[in-house]
Amino acid sequence: MNLPKTGRFVWITALFPAFEGLFLLLCIPYAAYRGEQVKPFFLPGIIMVAVAGLSFLFFGNSEPETSRRHLIVLLIYSWLILIIGAALPYILSGAASSPVDAFFEAASGITTTGSSVFTHLDRLPGSIVLWRSLTQWIGGMATLVSILTVFPVLNIGGAGIFSAGFMTGEGSSSGLGRTVKQVCLIYFLLTLVQVLCLYLVGMDLFGSLCYSFGIISTGSFSPVNEGMEGFSPSVRYIMTLFMFLSGAGSAFYYQAITGRLKGALKNEEMRFYGRVVLFAVLIIAGILYFKEGYSFGSAVRSGIFQSASFISNTGYSIDGYLQWPVGLLMFLLFLMIAGGGFTSPGGGIKLPRLLVLFKNFGRSFRTGNNPMTFPVKYNQGEVGENDNHSILSFIMIWGIITAIGVFVLTGNGVGAGESVLLVVSALSTFGHQFGLADLTENTKLFLGILMIAGKLQVYPLLVLFSRSFYKAGCGLNNMKGN
Repeated sequence: MNLPKTGRFVWITALFPAFEGLFLLLCIPYAAYRGEQVKPFFLPGIIMVAVAGLSFLFFGNSEPETSRRHLIVLLIYSWLILIIGAALPYILSGAASSPVDAFFEAASGITTTGSSVFTHLDRLPGSIVLWRSLTQWIGGMATLVSILTVFPVLNIGGAGIFSAGFMTGEGSSSGLGRTVKQVCLIYFLLTLVQVLCLYLVGMDLFGSLCYSFGIISTGSFSPVNEGMEGFSPSVRYIMTLFMFLSGAGSAFYYQAITGRLKGALKNEEMRFYGRVVLFAVLIIAGILYFKEGYSFGSAVRSGIFQSASFISNTGYSIDGYLQWPVGLLMFLLFLMIAGGGFTSPGGGIKLPRLLVLFKNFGRSFRTGNNPMTFPVKYNQGEVGENDNHSILSFIMIWGIITAIGVFVLTGNGVGAGESVLLVVSALSTFGHQFGLADLTENTKLFLGILMIAGKLQVYPLLVLFSRSFYKAGCGLNNMKGN
């Protein structure tokens, strides 16, 4: 894959803080309407707009060809700026008890994780609650832009394969820009439709906005302390539908609106996604009905809702799933790790990578000691051995980082079971909501870093520890897959 011109990516470093700055400033009228402080939004908003301008001026004068090292720096810089900007309102308003708590909440929002250290949302200013929900939506948009522009070039874990055929005109800046605009429009329209649906079935406008920001971005911040157990069936059905749609990924909708609906329906990733969700519903509902004493209707509703929540890495819950049998919890953990479609805002390993892994297992049984005789196929095309190795290496590295994370947390006094759940939740950007406020600041900081690593597909942060990254090359040769 040829390296792109800098101009195709420099605008990301300006777009991200400018977009965030705009939404910070848009929170000011709502804060004024409620008689709350506007300083927590005005100052960060001005700062982010200024950072956007400076970023464009600084990076716009870079060398004409973007090296992979340069591209990784741009990517990490852009996301860190987003997180810093998201944290400032928490600090200036006094909502966060410490800078670490502000960092954790901001990182959780921008990475669309949805885990929270805020325990009394009813005591927070309404404008801060709105901003907290908006950070997820902003992060979801930034994720889609990164998936479309940066990840295919770096080709981390086969990203180039899973986005191939997704974009048209990808060889030009105008074609790429047009694709990004269309995908962002889809993201906006899905949000708008969900807001209207929730409002029409009786939810207030504020709650409709906040929950829609969370679901479409696959985050799970809630605007209230209470859970979802008291929601009407209509609200639950709407949330379930949009969690499923968000987890499917934008590639399906993009192909549909560009006249390729037939191809979208035949896409291996989409079909695999549908089968996994159906299988998950049957497993969860069956266990709840036959083993846990749920009524048939309750078991089915819980099975559908939790399947959509876990596979999309949204994290909302209508049940106390931590009280479910251990075997069922392990199955939910697998769904969390699997994640949704490659072009969804959620995290995890991603289903298409697992599909390639399963195909490698099948190839091993068919070919014995000579697997090269039967190449792995994906969407009717062959997966090159370099790409195949890149995908399998990504899964292995993801597992290694999980094991290291569990080791670190248990060393900090966190129980083994809770450590596994916290680490997998952070890397998968899944909203784990239980007992986070009581964690030590070192643990919160570590989990925040894991959230960022998971959102950036692990390697961009991992490569910073490679000596070759700081030399003339980049240290991504083994990650490219081409």
